[in-house]
Amino acid sequence: MGVKKHGILLKVAILLSGFAVMGGAAVAPAMAIMTEQFSKEYSPTIIMLLASIPQFSLIVISPIFGKLTDIFKRRTLMTFAFATYLIGGLGPFLVTESLPLILLFRFILGVSMAILIPLSAIFVDDFYEGQEKSTMLGFNLGVSLIGGTVLQYLGGYLADIHWLTCFFVYLIIIPVALVAFFVIPEPDKKTAVATADTTNVAASVAKRSKIPVTAWIVIIGTTFYHIVFFTFVTNAAFLVDQGIDGVSFGTGAQAGMAFSFMTIGGALGGLILGPVYKFANKQCLPIGILLVSLGFAVCFFSTSLVMVFVGALLCGIGNGLTMAALNAVGAFVVKPDRAPLVLSLIVAFMGLGQTIQPLVFDPILAALGMSTGREAFLVGLAMGVILSAIFFFVLLGKKKDEDTTADANAA
Repeated sequence: MGVKKHGILLKVAILLSGFAVMGGAAVAPAMAIMTEQFSKEYSPTIIMLLASIPQFSLIVISPIFGKLTDIFKRRTLMTFAFATYLIGGLGPFLVTESLPLILLFRFILGVSMAILIPLSAIFVDDFYEGQEKSTMLGFNLGVSLIGGTVLQYLGGYLADIHWLTCFFVYLIIIPVALVAFFVIPEPDKKTAVATADTTNVAASVAKRSKIPVTAWIVIIGTTFYHIVFFTFVTNAAFLVDQGIDGVSFGTGAQAGMAFSFMTIGGALGGLILGPVYKFANKQCLPIGILLVSLGFAVCFFSTSLVMVFVGALLCGIGNGLTMAALNAVGAFVVKPDRAPLVLSLIVAFMGLGQTIQPLVFDPILAALGMSTGREAFLVGLAMGVILSAIFFFVLLGKKKDEDTTADANAA
């Protein structure tokens, strides 16, 4: 199959479809107000589910997304995801007095995210090949991280008006959906099995290629990577508060700035995947993890708030590169007919790693006699170096462009 050329408008539409996928955290700036609103009836733990339940949806829905792509067309899934995003996003505004109903709508929002996150990457896999594919996957992650930052800022601005108005941020999906609907076509099927008799889905699925061991290592490794990376998420604020020699580096506002540097770095990391992949190929995955580990090292040895910011930026760049590389490697090591399943499983195992991180990491800290904050970054550094080495040896010797073989089989 020859390399396809697609115009800039299609690229913009695909990237825009990923702009809103990090919308789950858009209400985070209003969490304090929401806690006050519902504190008489519900515990803070229950109220905090408003922020975390969309992530839970990823774990529930993402594993079956690959099967959904066997049954439904891409544009059908896209339309459903945009509709549920709007319903789940705006629904809480209509049920202001019921926290359980608001949580239900937040779960619905998570369902849309569980479809949109892998679907935006699958569109890239459908329309692009080789170097252009890796570049677009990197851009896709970068735009999604930028979108997450923009939505959080908009959510905070709207929350200043009223805690309910923060949900208006999800109206952003309307122009995104219109552009995607009118620009993104239904992609051509890439494999013979995909063009087989679709009335017999079971027979079609049975003929599909197997998922190689390398892909499973990448999928499962996604969970371990997020256990490592979330060391920053769960310990950065503690580090800023602890400071050094009993002198704090700053307040919660400065900790928030550290997270902003991390987000900016994440966008940069995703955007540089193309040239890094061209240079290092699949080894850009362990390189990304090493950058995260380097950021942990800077945080561990930090003597000022500026060093924390530098560490946060390095962690972000490494995370952006790693996340984009996970999608790229996951798509490249399988034949096209298995890419949707692999990409959706990467999303599911990402959510799993983020969810269980405290359950895994905290006992390790306790066993080593260490505490949260500065010492946690040392443990994260060691775990990151080990995980990077594992990925390096797993991917060592793999053919440079395994997707070329898969594309040839689809021709």
